[in-house]
Amino acid sequence: MSPDKLTVFNSLQEFYEKAIRQKERDQEKAAMEVAAAEKERMEKFGQMSKAKAEALANMDPNAPISELPDCLIKWEKILAKGIAEPDYKYVDDEWNIVDNPEKVLGAKLFDAKEASDFARFERASNMPGWELFIDGASCRDICQGQIGDCYLLSAVSVMAGVSDSPQDAKIRTLFKSEWDKTDGVESFNGNNWKKTGAFLLEFAKDGKVEEIIIDDYIPLNSANMPLYSRGGTEGNEIWIGIIEKGYAKLYGDYSGICAGQIPLALADLNFGGFPETTILTTMQSNSATFMTQLKRHMELGTMLGVGSAESAGGDGDNNGRGIVMNHAYAILQVKEYQNEILIQLRNPHGSTYDTLEWMGDWADDSEMWTTKAKSRLGYKPPADTNDSEYIPDGIFWMSSSDLLQNFKYFYTCRVLTEKEGWFKSSQKGNIVKTPNFGKLPQFKLRI
Repeated sequence: MSPDKLTVFNSLQEFYEKAIRQKERDQEKAAMEVAAAEKERMEKFGQMSKAKAEALANMDPNAPISELPDCLIKWEKILAKGIAEPDYKYVDDEWNIVDNPEKVLGAKLFDAKEASDFARFERASNMPGWELFIDGASCRDICQGQIGDCYLLSAVSVMAGVSDSPQDAKIRTLFKSEWDKTDGVESFNGNNWKKTGAFLLEFAKDGKVEEIIIDDYIPLNSANMPLYSRGGTEGNEIWIGIIEKGYAKLYGDYSGICAGQIPLALADLNFGGFPETTILTTMQSNSATFMTQLKRHMELGTMLGVGSAESAGGDGDNNGRGIVMNHAYAILQVKEYQNEILIQLRNPHGSTYDTLEWMGDWADDSEMWTTKAKSRLGYKPPADTNDSEYIPDGIFWMSSSDLLQNFKYFYTCRVLTEKEGWFKSSQKGNIVKTPNFGKLPQFKLRI
């Protein structure tokens, strides 16, 4: 190599190495910011949880609705009043988005409200044609709005599923207010909120059920659509926006749910959920093991997701192959085809013109989709992707090897059931060291 070429080569190598180091620093900084946000959220929840526990312990069941903490007794009073008084609509005095938007939105989103397309707050029950569910709940309903909670929407997407006949039972169980009991049998009503302007939602936190009551005021944009998450093509299917609002109240405010992790959100949405995160770079040298794990997870019904690497530009950046950086994706299906593991994912940005999708093998316009592959995997190709009117739905397939190369995190949330090999066992014994003591289950932990 000539001296001139060697100089150019060394300069390029130095530039490349600097860029790699800067990228690593950016990723480390972004990861630390997410961890800090998660820590702050948990600390705030701990404080609120303690205050609520004290309020429940000292609660007077005969107190006015406005003086009761969020619980089933409060909801039953709200529902009774909504039935008795046709003009009644519940207002959450404790968490009032109309009178105290800074408290409900949180500092970050309150400050950004004027710069956004915010128009006004409105009751969902006052909006013509708005429904809780239209043809059930499906991940296809979900479109992310002007709030960075892609992890939550991906978690909900996993639960709702992608089936053309949506398996929305898990979603409906969150809406405790919409279930009626007749002769000891519960059935889903879905219209109680129209009588009350309120919802009772059930989340799971630290092994306990957390009951959250909210009113149905939501922020709208100038097009009279939800400013934050919206459901359905017209934005008139409100179930995802109500879950989002309830989740925001669980953690204090909407700003408090910006940035997070799919498995932790899944654990909050599923009682008994056990969340785990795996760094995928550790699996790249052993893809066979990863594929085995994927198949096992799907057999057990484990809820799955992935996350892309952090970036200085946040989710405004992409990797050049259609994967948004610093972003969470839901895993909807895992299937085996011709000795290859294929994975169906969903970008929670949903059906919008600027939604990015994977551009490699098994993408919507890939030549890999033969007639046989379509039939075996149940794949229904979208409309012509070259059509100027084409709107991507955020759902795509990719191979497990490409997933390992394009994502950094693998998220799982298992509900510890007998199907997974978890069985309840108990054995009598005394606290003092008797002959039976050594037979009791014992665990040694090193912190």
